[in-house]
Amino acid sequence: MQKLVEGVGSGVLSALRVLLVWRNGALMNDLTDLPNIGSKLAQALIEAGIDTPAKLAEVGSVEAWWRVHPRFTCLHSLLALEGAIQGVPKSLLNQEIRERLRQETLSD
Repeated sequence: MQKLVEGVGSGVLSALRVLLVWRNGALMNDLTDLPNIGSKLAQALIEAGIDTPAKLAEVGSVEAWWRVHPRFTCLHSLLALEGAIQGVPKSLLNQEIRERLRQETLSD
């Protein structure tokens, strides 16, 4: 999966995000089904209008992070959201993705 995360373009990644709401042949309806999303972050996302994995993928990690801000201000929560969208633990996100996300939060 890490190679997949490192090597895809944004268009392919966008399409992949939609597919990642399916796991083991079943639609994941609960945010806590996603990697990195615990009950507190899931509740904050729901309160921010992001109530399904598909909606999280549609909104994207940076926008979702801003919506739960300031309850979740650290970059670890942003990485958790990106990892959830990509279907991987945040520890598998490569340095390029981490830096891009950090830069996007600084520019907004």
